Amino acid sequence: MRKTTLIQWVLIGAVFLLLFIVFLPFFEGNNNKDKTLLSVNGVSLKEEEIDIFVQQVARDNLDEDLTLEETREKALEKAIRRILLNRYFKKRGIDVSTKEIEDMFSYFILQTPGAETKEDFFEIMGMRGFSRSEIKEEVVIKAKERKLIDRFLKDITVLEGDIEKRYREIKEKGKEIEGVDTLSYEKIKKEIKDDIAQERAKEKIIKELEEKRKSAEIIFFQ
Repeated sequence: MRKTTLIQWVLIGAVFLLLFIVFLPFFEGNNNKDKTLLSVNGVSLKEEEIDIFVQQVARDNLDEDLTLEETREKALEKAIRRILLNRYFKKRGIDVSTKEIEDMFSYFILQTPGAETKEDFFEIMGMRGFSRSEIKEEVVIKAKERKLIDRFLKDITVLEGDIEKRYREIKEKGKEIEGVDTLSYEKIKKEIKDDIAQERAKEKIIKELEEKRKSAEIIFFQ
């Protein structure tokens, strides 16, 4: 049986050292991806999850010429608010059925030129840089927002004076556009009332979320 000489051992050691150096960044990268970067009220996000928010912020702010640091700051803030929003829905007991989600998909399809089916919608949004998982998540969130707004609407009162004031504003804007005639007050009264009520419901939700943002326990890990 051949014995391994000292020179051979040195060569073997050199090979293993070279392999270690070559693949070290790979292992470090994987470890970083699994590293917890942020905790919001006990909910943790890893580096790879934050990276997704970074990509989304970069895509949505192409015209602002953000630096990498600014992009990352906005991504972290978006991640924080997303966690708080999901916790807020849960605390309010807001969940949505498959039908409610599909109804929201239908709404988005109608609002998207060139889309007639869900697959059309996915394809068009995909060309704009949106993944299917992101689209599905956003649709669910919008469905939950709609459901929560509907709940708030029950406790919101819109006075006649508020409706009349908004109508006068609409009429004044209509005068500035040639060829546009504002419909009579009675014809759009209900629509105006609904718009004001929804605006107030959204304002209430935003205010509550801002309060939760201020009091949130946020931990950034190095």
